[in-house]
Amino acid sequence: MDPQGSVRSRLRAARRSVATALHTLRNGTDYERWRNAEDPARQLTERNALIGGLVPAGSSVLDLGAGRQELRRHLPSDCEYQACDLFPAPGVVTCDFNAGTYPAVDRRFDILVASGLVEFLRHPDRLLARLPEFGDVLLMSYPVRAPGEGLQRRRASGYLSHLNKQELESLLTEPGYGWEQVAEYKSTGAGVEVQPIYRVRLAPGSGH
Repeated sequence: MDPQGSVRSRLRAARRSVATALHTLRNGTDYERWRNAEDPARQLTERNALIGGLVPAGSSVLDLGAGRQELRRHLPSDCEYQACDLFPAPGVVTCDFNAGTYPAVDRRFDILVASGLVEFLRHPDRLLARLPEFGDVLLMSYPVRAPGEGLQRRRASGYLSHLNKQELESLLTEPGYGWEQVAEYKSTGAGVEVQPIYRVRLAPGSGH
């Protein structure tokens, strides 16, 4: 056994942990969480199925925060799919919205999908303001903060924004986007969590 090697290994692990913590504090994105493919937030099959069923056949789709790209298998077979995520991989465009890094794509898409994304952003309004650059219609889910709900459970889930339904809909209305709630997903983990799903028309002035 090499005690010095063991100490060096622990020091390297500690440095990585400190670097990750500092990055999260600066940018708001918890890289270690999203590196874990087993995290429950990345495995919401029913929610992806709901959203996939709302995408018209033949659409081009940009999946923002794609994770394991589970949405892809719920889309009509003739859709064109582009994943966008924190971590580079073949065919994946990288992005980190908390750090202001947007996908470098050379076209606009018919449908943008933000499923399990907006609640993990410190400034959702900044993302919404930029989205018309990338597409025409947004399909978005968001776990709204229930009346009287504290922040402990939400923070334990890694959420960085804590909007109630009225605040969320005001955020969609403010840029002049047209929107409608088209579905609702209810998760049942530590408690029932309501996630309305919205179709947002990203042309300013389209109204509600």
